[in-house]
Amino acid sequence: MSEKRDKTLDILKGIAILFMVMGHASSPITNFIYMFHMALFFICSGIFFKEKYYNTKEDIIYFIKSKVNHLYIPFVLWNGFLILIHNFLLKINIYTNNPDFIYFTKNEFYGVFLKASSFGLIQPYSFAEMINKILSVFCFCEEVQLGEPTWFLKVLFWISLFSVFIHFVLKIFIKNIVYFKIIRLIIYISLLLTGFLCQKYGYNFYHTGTMFSCAILYYFGILYGIYKEKINEKFLIFSGILSFIGLYFSCYYSGYTDLVKNTYPGIFFLIFNSLTGFIFVLCISKIICKFRFLSNFLSYMGKHTISILCFHYIGFKIIIYIQILLCFKTNSYLLASFPILTPIKGWWILYTVAGISVPLIIVFVWEKIKKLALNNNKNNI
Repeated sequence: MSEKRDKTLDILKGIAILFMVMGHASSPITNFIYMFHMALFFICSGIFFKEKYYNTKEDIIYFIKSKVNHLYIPFVLWNGFLILIHNFLLKINIYTNNPDFIYFTKNEFYGVFLKASSFGLIQPYSFAEMINKILSVFCFCEEVQLGEPTWFLKVLFWISLFSVFIHFVLKIFIKNIVYFKIIRLIIYISLLLTGFLCQKYGYNFYHTGTMFSCAILYYFGILYGIYKEKINEKFLIFSGILSFIGLYFSCYYSGYTDLVKNTYPGIFFLIFNSLTGFIFVLCISKIICKFRFLSNFLSYMGKHTISILCFHYIGFKIIIYIQILLCFKTNSYLLASFPILTPIKGWWILYTVAGISVPLIIVFVWEKIKKLALNNNKNNI
């Protein structure tokens, strides 16, 4: 019998993906969100890591296949597709190689500050370049502009594989459960120290430093998954309030976190903000569980986080196009602004709405198509 799905965790993931979209939309609370929002995904993923995945070699193979299906294949399909249509995207101004773009977006226009693309100008691919890019994607080496958020899939994939391997090896050679836990803790702390050293010396080749730093977050999720039944709910709510206060002061007085670049002020800073952020959002998730409509919607979002991760920039492009029509009339190359054109005057709200709704509409349509295809196949048999 399969385990009952924990709706609270789906809601938590739904809130986390909402925070991610709000952050990319440059909402007023982006700095606060960036203190912990990516940590939520790593911790949540660790919660689903169970002993049954590393008991035997067959269990490990099943676990690896699962990660290939849920992390590697979405990464390859989305980035590979974007590479194949790269030159088309250039023609319709999703990307641009127009030098006016950089000059225009780095200056104020009628009092509106525009955001240029950190990727700069983008040139068309030759056939050879396209093949090289696709091979690079297949090797899990890089992601393209619209697929930039999929760095998370790559990092989580390697952390998951490392975790199942190290648990399997430790279980073989260490029979004492206390020694097992101590050595496991030492390993994850060592990875965190390595990640911090990578940051200190500016090394994050293919997000290697990020993988080392974020492995400890996955470990926190493993621990919560083991002990969550022993946590008192009233204590959790009290901890959630304290966590919010701690996050607030950490955000405004301590520094900035950017896990994609493996940037954070210190080890304690990363651990403190990750854990307090998780407790804070977990507390909110448990409260939201009592409200049927909101809990169902956020839970649905939580079940489709990868779709939102991949497609939310498509929703952003729709809002950018509307902004160009309403505010700029010409300069269609501004559609290449990445991730957004301008968030001021409440536009970040529309970016957030489009960034969530467009992916969910795509998912809904795709699920309907698959259901119709399945019904047609049954009728033809």
